[in-house]
Amino acid sequence: MNYPSATNYSQGYGLTTQAMKWFWDQYLSKVEDQEDPYAVPVKANSLRGVAPAILIAAEFDPLTDDVKNYYQKLIKDSVPAIYKEFAGQIHGFFNLSGVTDDAESLYSEIAKEINAVLGRRN
Repeated sequence: MNYPSATNYSQGYGLTTQAMKWFWDQYLSKVEDQEDPYAVPVKANSLRGVAPAILIAAEFDPLTDDVKNYYQKLIKDSVPAIYKEFAGQIHGFFNLSGVTDDAESLYSEIAKEINAVLGRRN
């Protein structure tokens, strides 16, 4: 959590950086596990051969830079990946159907990208 989005959007946007640190500690309570590439894929020497990925980020999310970093590693390791960032949105906006139009368009975007990954046309 040492990157700009974790600092700039640490509170006031739903998910907090403090909460993420708590979740992280619950997920990987042993410090040595934090270097395990099976638990933290970005720590892998290479991600070559993993499945294609669609990464969705929100502008006002403490995890946005984490998503970008993972996307960059996928691309560097020649893994087909798509990155979409939704301006003006917060973490969890996927669950805001009926509240924000971006949540509605996100569902369509995901379906479109899955079809693209599978080589299908809409």
